[in-house]
Amino acid sequence: LPWPPQRAVQLGGKRVMEHLRAGVWDLSELGADEEVPPMDPELLMKARVSTIDLSNSQKLWRLPMDQLSQISTLTSLEIRNCSHLNHPPKWLADRGGLVVWGLFSGKRLDLSNWLGLELLPDGLVALMNRIKGKELDVSGCKSLRQMPCEDIAGISTLTSLNCSDCESLSWPPPAVRESGGKST
Repeated sequence: LPWPPQRAVQLGGKRVMEHLRAGVWDLSELGADEEVPPMDPELLMKARVSTIDLSNSQKLWRLPMDQLSQISTLTSLEIRNCSHLNHPPKWLADRGGLVVWGLFSGKRLDLSNWLGLELLPDGLVALMNRIKGKELDVSGCKSLRQMPCEDIAGISTLTSLNCSDCESLSWPPPAVRESGGKST
């Protein structure tokens, strides 16, 4: 039985109902030697799974994007502390499941209100090019000092850059920043 997870079944009926009601497939407590189980997209959609938590999965080398992309009910993918996972980068995984899944499903990278962000993370431009990102939101990053405008302009699929309320940013000019990603 792939759903609910056997780990939940072993904990009893109350835990099974928690999984079913929450719409969460929580695999975050897999042991260090346990593999991530195969995902059946149809079954997970029937169970209305909206969040898959793979955090702390030490045997996760790559995300099963073929299967994940078929789960239309999915809105969040938690992948924090997956030390062997090369893609996406750790800085993205640490932003949380909604941001991770928003990037993969909607091609939108939301880094808004990231406290202490002074420079865009290493690899951001390459990541946006790799996944054909359409939107980048750094609004509210009050410490952001520099925007690599030429590199950002080189992301051919990028249609929106929201950098409003970035008080420390000297370029683009405030009139452009405050347009919230829309052309002026």
